[in-house]
Amino acid sequence: MNTNYNKQAFSSNSERKYSNWEGTVLSYTFDFVKKIENKIDLEKVNHVLDIGSRDACQSLELSDWFPNSKIHCFEPVPETASWCEKNIQHRENILFYKKAIGSIDGEVTFHKVVNGNIGASSLYRVNNEHHHARTWAQEEIAVQCIRGDSFLQENDISQIDLIWMDVQGAEIEVLDSFGDDLKNIKAIHSEVGLGKIYEKSTLKNELISFMEEKGFVVECCLSNDLGIEEDIVFINKKFLL
Repeated sequence: MNTNYNKQAFSSNSERKYSNWEGTVLSYTFDFVKKIENKIDLEKVNHVLDIGSRDACQSLELSDWFPNSKIHCFEPVPETASWCEKNIQHRENILFYKKAIGSIDGEVTFHKVVNGNIGASSLYRVNNEHHHARTWAQEEIAVQCIRGDSFLQENDISQIDLIWMDVQGAEIEVLDSFGDDLKNIKAIHSEVGLGKIYEKSTLKNELISFMEEKGFVVECCLSNDLGIEEDIVFINKKFLL
């Protein structure tokens, strides 16, 4: 019998199947999925967004978790977009968009990191006073951007169920671009900074306040070892079982 949710896709967070651009292996989605699997109906997940993908490794994992759903993968930087396209070429349920999601539709200036982790590229300029980012050099490039609500309208999608996002400081800008459609998203996993790594970074307390105003609750906060960023899982209260 076909199922939208394959609960056996991964046995633990240490079961890692997909390689990223550095040649290491990653598995991040296990904790997210397991934190929400008894809180919302994952059999009713039809559309999932991976925003700021870098290499599509999480899109591949989400494709394993939800084999009959559409996984929409967004990455605007040309070099990392090519990694995504290569990695997903044999996955029919992953759709790729060489775009950022943000506050406007059309061309925007994006800030690509050129002397380190290109995955730290952002809609925003780096804050050179932040100890973690002071050595980063950014190159301004033009990329295509689309609002979240415009994406849904253009693709005739009535509802996004889950969002996985890593947007390097632009969390509120990205989520706010969904407008009224945000209230129909069931759960969101987002990285967020504990300090202003970028000049206009969303901070953890700001993101939590924004999401609570939109009807979401914090399911959990997952800390990293560096104490620079955290991953937060939000669940929409109206979809709680």
